[in-house]
Amino acid sequence: MVRSAPQMLYESIEYSGISTANISHFQDLILRPIRLASSKPAQKAYLNTVLFLAGSAVLWGLAASAYTLFYMSYIPKIGIERVVHLQYG
Repeated sequence: MVRSAPQMLYESIEYSGISTANISHFQDLILRPIRLASSKPAQKAYLNTVLFLAGSAVLWGLAASAYTLFYMSYIPKIGIERVVHLQYG
């Protein structure tokens, strides 16, 4: 009889005194964070976060370019100097 590697591992664990209930419990403990991170609510939260950050970046870019265009259009590039003679009296 030819046994596969997982079957031999399972049999060696069985003979070593570790019960399959303990193995299953430890496997659940190890995989719990992965299951939580890949659950539907977590995926929805990831998607919402990415969309929010992308939208914020686009709006920030539009605001920065609008500010720059306004500044370049309405703020004079050179200063106007004029001598003002103050008279007191």
